[in-house]
Amino acid sequence: MSPLQIPATQPGVPRLGSTLLHFLWQGVAIAVIYAVARKRAETSSPNVRYLLGCVSLAAMAVAPLVTWWMLGSSEERFQLEFHREMREMSVFNLVVAKGDG
Repeated sequence: MSPLQIPATQPGVPRLGSTLLHFLWQGVAIAVIYAVARKRAETSSPNVRYLLGCVSLAAMAVAPLVTWWMLGSSEERFQLEFHREMREMSVFNLVVAKGDG
C-alpha cells in the first residue's frame, strides 16, 4: 500500500469527502443569496452591507460543520437500522429453522 492510499482507508475520509462535495453547492447557494441581498442593499449604509458580508462568511464557516454533523447522524441511523434489520432476520431464520425440525 502506497503512502497516498493510507489516508483513504481511514474511517472519516468518505464522510469528509461528502462534506466537501456538499459544501460546493452550499457555498454557491450562500454566495447567490449574498449577491441578491447585496444588490438590494446598494443604497443602504455601509454597516448593513458589512453585516451582510459577515453573515455570509459566518454561514460559509458553519455550513461544513453542520454538514459533517448531519452526515454522521444519518450514518449512525443507517447503521442502527441495518443492525436492527439483521437481528430481525436472524430471529426470523431461527424461528423458521426451529419450525422445520
